[in-house]
Amino acid sequence: MSWALILSEKNWEDENLNLTEKILLARLQSCAYSSRDNRARISNEQLAKEMDLTPHTISRYIASIEKKGLIKREIVNHNGKTTRLVYIV
Repeated sequence: MSWALILSEKNWEDENLNLTEKILLARLQSCAYSSRDNRARISNEQLAKEMDLTPHTISRYIASIEKKGLIKREIVNHNGKTTRLVYIV
């Protein structure tokens, strides 16, 4: 699978985001923008594999990006399966 990262100039120049957070935010945006409902559906395990990080590290970065108000997470249960959805704010 191939994908491209596009990050807004505003987010690229945001000094409150480190480089890894910027790359992760761009990846989440690419997932969200390619979905019909603008929600990213990608696991921490997949992101960790793509970024050569651990799932725990991805989780910490996602929490940090959410705390900075750039994304919102929602946990949904559907037929016994838990899924995390990420909205770009």
